[in-house]
Amino acid sequence: LPSGHTIGQARPLFKRVEKTLTDEYRLRFAGHKK
Repeated sequence: LPSGHTIGQARPLFKRVEKTLTDEYRLRFAGHKK
């Protein structure tokens, strides 16, 4: 990096996953129960 370079604003890498969405994904991608 060049001298005097300023670092920008930090941003989250992931978005928050709401409880309803996790429940939906759990049902959708759970696979088959034996």
